[in-house]
Amino acid sequence: MQRGLRVLVIVAGALLMAGVAGASDKPVEFGVQASLADNSLDFGIGARFITDFHEVADRVQLIGTFDYFFPGGGLTYWELNGNLVYEFPVRRSKLKPYLGAGLNLAHSSAGGSSDSKLGLNLVGGINFRGESLKPFVESKIEIRDGGPFVVSAGFRF
Repeated sequence: MQRGLRVLVIVAGALLMAGVAGASDKPVEFGVQASLADNSLDFGIGARFITDFHEVADRVQLIGTFDYFFPGGGLTYWELNGNLVYEFPVRRSKLKPYLGAGLNLAHSSAGGSSDSKLGLNLVGGINFRGESLKPFVESKIEIRDGGPFVVSAGFRF
């Protein structure tokens, strides 16, 4: 089952990236982030990509993230997230707040055994306007059994 899950994640990621790359009229941003989570996951680092998703509605974006956490005690934990968010229009402000929801795939392993869980995300954040490095902060609650609350901050470019 674990091999099948890996293949599924790789294929889904390849299809998603092909769709993003094939949409030449859509700007794509990439970013790096650091995350803090409750539920004994502690600190994590990750990457993200953001693209406009006007097929759904104006001001809607697709945010994909990958986070690798360092919980210690021989536990390995990572997450793959895909969220659709609505960015609220705010006039004359350097802040661009957003809210959304999406899917979460969490994988943990320790002592030769592993487990993967699917869940839902509720996400909210603020993008700050910038020239080359654009900061953001985001919070996310994962709706699944044992899902953590995660706060992330980083830079889009």
